[in-house]
Amino acid sequence: MVYLDPEPTINRLKEIGAKRILLQLPDGLKPHVFSYFERLSKEFSVIVSSSGFYGACDTGTRDEYGNVDAVIQMGHTIIPNVNYKVPVIFEEYTYPVTDNFVGMDLSALEKAGYRKIGVLYSIQ
Repeated sequence: MVYLDPEPTINRLKEIGAKRILLQLPDGLKPHVFSYFERLSKEFSVIVSSSGFYGACDTGTRDEYGNVDAVIQMGHTIIPNVNYKVPVIFEEYTYPVTDNFVGMDLSALEKAGYRKIGVLYSIQ
């Protein structure tokens, strides 16, 4: 896992005068960001959204962001032409590149006639 340094985000939140923060996390990241949440909680009132969300254009309903000063979206990238109701800070989350494919048994693919394999990803 990659350690996320919360200090730049904390500084930005202080600059905008935020007190109450909504933290939005994709389900897959929820188990990995406790220390980040813990550090934010020392400075701000942090609400962790339990609702699913699906990218930078999905900042939630008015019920979710209506009582907060800022939103932190973990694991997504800003969409430049979207106007947000409250300031949204995007914290990209990356996994380190490893050699997990080295030594992988690909014989079934070879027998099926596959000679090239593509690896795809998206940035949300």
